[in-house]
Amino acid sequence: MGMFLGGTIADIMKRSAPVVFIGYATMSVTCALMPTIVSFGIWPTVSTLMILGLFGSMGGGLATAIMSSWFPLEVSGTAAGFLNLATLGGCVSPYIFGAILDATDSFTMGWTILGVISIALSMLMIPLIRARQ
Repeated sequence: MGMFLGGTIADIMKRSAPVVFIGYATMSVTCALMPTIVSFGIWPTVSTLMILGLFGSMGGGLATAIMSSWFPLEVSGTAAGFLNLATLGGCVSPYIFGAILDATDSFTMGWTILGVISIALSMLMIPLIRARQ
């Protein structure tokens, strides 16, 4: 549903990059706030996870499409790899979360640090978006 929503919004706006940024930034902030939200109970947590899923997938397809138009073929693989790292995709985030959990014995710290890292990496998208306007 998130990819459909992101594609629809991008088509209406005639621009993909802001939609990708909003999706990833929202996902990042949601991750960072997860420990606080969990303390309110099960329904706020489930609702937050649904929002996380919606926004987290909103920019996925768009970001892949942007790679081919923003970067030359010679570096498109590197750009796609950086995108995967910036979104803390399924290849990277479990290891980071596990290392934080082992070091701190705290799920709260795992969610918070993962969210903060993702926020910082998402902010690196701003200069690219401005350069492509």
